[in-house]
Amino acid sequence: MKCYAVSEVIPAGLTPAQISDNGVFSTGTRTVRWGPFLDAQARTVSYHLSGTGGTYTLNGAGSFDGFGTPTRATRSWWWTIIRIWPTA
Repeated sequence: MKCYAVSEVIPAGLTPAQISDNGVFSTGTRTVRWGPFLDAQARTVSYHLSGTGGTYTLNGAGSFDGFGTPTRATRSWWWTIIRIWPTA
């Protein structure tokens, strides 16, 4: 693998912060994007979420040397969601 990028769509009602590894949140598409990474180094990308308490499905995707693969936060080693804090 020579190049990869990762993205995740953040559901309405949640706001990401403390996005690692120079990731960027686009408010228009509600997507956090990391990469492209050109060094083939393993990474654990992360962010914190705040918003309305509840259950959310976090869908994302990875692209590895141009080959895409969908991911789900509950089944993916790429993301670790520690806790979603309700806002006051």
